[in-house]
Amino acid sequence: MKKIIGGLIIVLVIITGLYFWSAQQNGGSGVQIVLGELSLSDQPILNTLVTVTLILIPEVDIPNYPASIEIPNSFELVSGYLDRQVNLKAREEFKIEAIIKPTEVGHYKLRASVGDDLYVEVIGDNGMSDMSISQFGSCKPLVYKGSISNKINFVFIPAEEMQNEQELVNSVKDFFDENKESSFYTIYPYSEYKDDFNFFYLDEYSNLENLRTIKRVLMEKCPGLSSNIYQIISTGSQIRGTGHDYLRTINKIGYQSISSYSKSNLHTFLHEIGHSFGGLDEGYGKGFTYDLTSISGVTDYKKNYNDNSDLPPNWDIEGCPKWCSGQINTNSVCYEDYISLKRCLLSSETDNDKEAQDCVMAFDNTLEGMRVMIYPHECDFGINCVDNTNCWFVGNGYFRAYARDLMYSGSDDFGIITKSYGPAGGKQLKETIELLKLWIYQKNNLREVHFEIVDSYFHSFNDRDEVYIEFGLSDSTGNTLSIFKDEMLDNVFSIKYKKSGEPTYFDVGVNKRLGGNYYVAATEYRSEKDLPPDRLDFIFAMELPRFKKTWSFVLNRNN
Repeated sequence: MKKIIGGLIIVLVIITGLYFWSAQQNGGSGVQIVLGELSLSDQPILNTLVTVTLILIPEVDIPNYPASIEIPNSFELVSGYLDRQVNLKAREEFKIEAIIKPTEVGHYKLRASVGDDLYVEVIGDNGMSDMSISQFGSCKPLVYKGSISNKINFVFIPAEEMQNEQELVNSVKDFFDENKESSFYTIYPYSEYKDDFNFFYLDEYSNLENLRTIKRVLMEKCPGLSSNIYQIISTGSQIRGTGHDYLRTINKIGYQSISSYSKSNLHTFLHEIGHSFGGLDEGYGKGFTYDLTSISGVTDYKKNYNDNSDLPPNWDIEGCPKWCSGQINTNSVCYEDYISLKRCLLSSETDNDKEAQDCVMAFDNTLEGMRVMIYPHECDFGINCVDNTNCWFVGNGYFRAYARDLMYSGSDDFGIITKSYGPAGGKQLKETIELLKLWIYQKNNLREVHFEIVDSYFHSFNDRDEVYIEFGLSDSTGNTLSIFKDEMLDNVFSIKYKKSGEPTYFDVGVNKRLGGNYYVAATEYRSEKDLPPDRLDFIFAMELPRFKKTWSFVLNRNN
């Protein structure tokens, strides 16, 4: 592009979004040439700081020249200087920098000038390619890698004790500093997906103590973004009403507590999203509750001790068939004591969690007496395991794959923790990211979805009816859909039901079964005077940008 102003010829060459120019001025002193660049450190985003830089490199000395950067009314100067009187030295770089902030959305023009005539402009829109930034409301970008409809978006929620948004930003920004030795981007598998995540933060504190309130606030305060959030991280206390379950199809809601930046808090962040994003369970010893009234732990163990289909990805049954041969190592120094523990846990006399924990305590005391508790490799029960994995006892009847990975502790310093999720954990997180990326693509492009009931039944007891429906979802080519859904933030798929003859439908959650299908598992309680229903009417609904459909299904007692 060329502009001619008097005897001045300005040549603009645009290279990868940067603007370079040269100027030739005819006069008694000969020809003057100035090379330079006017650039922005990032795409301007509403109320977010960005650095504007003017670099000048003259071919000859140019003394006492005025240089300035002109910003429009839609930007404000935060720090630095926009006007300077400069002495340019031949072939030496001179730089003017300032931090500015866009305060309005729309078209903008930045202009830099040297002397009376030489100038260059940067023209654009201080919004985003997919939508106006104003639609993000109170959610501000911390790390922005691109269109929210094509990225995995995290949102940080401020803690009550944080006095301002800068305190929140300061507490988490270093987690994403690619120049640090340890950061989100140095950990596998995130290191392979650096451009697939956006991170936002809510710039105001509300009483966000439970998940329902958080969802309502995000829908009100961050329209547009709220339907594309796949992880919510509290920087304060635990969010009530959350849980991590890698079988669930909801957007996995995570939480953690952060004060100021330190390596341990980075570890806490990585540990907690290992739970909430990847569905990984604890890597440290985890026993049964010491509660006479609780039977859930030991009941689950008796159900799953030889079936790993419902276990977290980084847990397994004895022999660890997920990453080892599945045969138990009888040469382990802990083998005989483990067999005694297993016999105790499976005994019909062990019918509550307190008694189950007594079994575990007896096992632990024996190991402590053998001085092997601090040497877990001596208690390795695996044979022919995948590289860097073993089969260590967790403490509740199950086994873990790695000694001290990121799931081993929620707060310890990296000094004693491997900077890794371990092979099993890393594999699960990579699969989660790949499935989520596929779902994001499908969500934006699907025009046809096939729905199929695979199995259904319900059973009646004295005071309740238990309903089960298994169904499959696939695209037009038969590929199974892996839906990521949150009950309120992203209603792409919903299920509701009612009893025959009743006017009101009730929402019910959806779960994911291994093998690709989904299922509904609902329990309906009633008084002993009520009769069990003979029929339940279900409506399955899916709503995507290019696809919307409902399916009806009637579940009869005699189906």
